[in-house]
Amino acid sequence: MEKNKDIVDMDKKIIEEAEWCFQFDDEEPQVLAVSPPDKAGEPLTITLTIANQEGQGLVFNKDGKRFAIFARPITENGRALQEEQQKLMKQQNQGGNEAKD
Repeated sequence: MEKNKDIVDMDKKIIEEAEWCFQFDDEEPQVLAVSPPDKAGEPLTITLTIANQEGQGLVFNKDGKRFAIFARPITENGRALQEEQQKLMKQQNQGGNEAKD
């Protein structure tokens, strides 16, 4: 079975002082956030609140490239992802209820 690359491996060493980056292709990573000195070793929480309105979003530009996070009307791919998320949540909830019995 192939390991899901989106899942964080909890066996990995914690970085005490970290910076979180985004990257365009194989270009130099761009720093998005750094760990506060008084919170070293703790996970960072990044909360993005983007309105579900046309023209709203978050955009980074570098060397003629554009990285954007934005809302758009749901597509077939989005609907399929939504259904998959609902299935996973239902499975997790059922598993949690069984553990309580």
